[in-house]
Amino acid sequence: MRRRRWLTATLVGLLLPAAGWADEEFDKLSQEFEAAQTKFWDEFKAQQEKGEKPAFNMNEEPAPVREFRPRFKALAEKRAGTPAAVAPLVWLVENERPMMLTGATEPAKDSDAARALQTIIDNHAAEESIAEHLESLRYAKYTVGEAALRRLFDAVKARNPSPEAKAWATFSIAAMLYEPFMFEMPGDAEGGAKRDPKDRDRAIETFRTVLKDFPGTKAAAQAEPYIYEIEKLQVGMQAPDFEGTDLAGKTIKLSDFRGKVIVLDFWGFW
Repeated sequence: MRRRRWLTATLVGLLLPAAGWADEEFDKLSQEFEAAQTKFWDEFKAQQEKGEKPAFNMNEEPAPVREFRPRFKALAEKRAGTPAAVAPLVWLVENERPMMLTGATEPAKDSDAARALQTIIDNHAAEESIAEHLESLRYAKYTVGEAALRRLFDAVKARNPSPEAKAWATFSIAAMLYEPFMFEMPGDAEGGAKRDPKDRDRAIETFRTVLKDFPGTKAAAQAEPYIYEIEKLQVGMQAPDFEGTDLAGKTIKLSDFRGKVIVLDFWGFW
């Protein structure tokens, strides 16, 4: 009986990360990192407000990242070959210094981030748990480059059985094709990468593929506003009409001011 209980407990312990349940070890390490980050930036802000010269230079890597990287790397190595390795590997990919801060025009091929991404491609692209990371991973193009990320997304589309994972991989490819028109990257004299203008057409086709092939997924819901933005909200297009309320409480429409010079001030809290 004792042996059976020990075996049951061992199997449950092994299956918890794979099933997507609580990952206490990773969560605890992440919380420690977030606390260190918050303290670091609070101190930086306080130094600025006092008019003091901050000890940290924005061209440097924040100390918490340097201090915690070996710990996340060790956790990934400890879990090598298991689904539980995905979360710390993703952390390594996402917490490399962006190229825009280092001045590099090409991603480092021997960085911890590059090695972690290749490990994910080789060993974890078929795991369903990768789906929850794909939406944010597309922003790692600033650390590991678009070509490497495209290999990951293509591997997920080809090998992963989860429709949600396939949907996010397809969505991320579309977003990468479109978003460089908004976010600058190293690569030319003005600091922005030059791309084929047809990428926008490819992006909208790929967003539509998400809607067609993966209806009902979270990725499909995210794709719809992108399609609207590409089709309706580009420079030179007529602005969509909308209603608002003026200071007197009167309902007004943008179309009411057609032919007049309009200044729109959008603001909010994020």
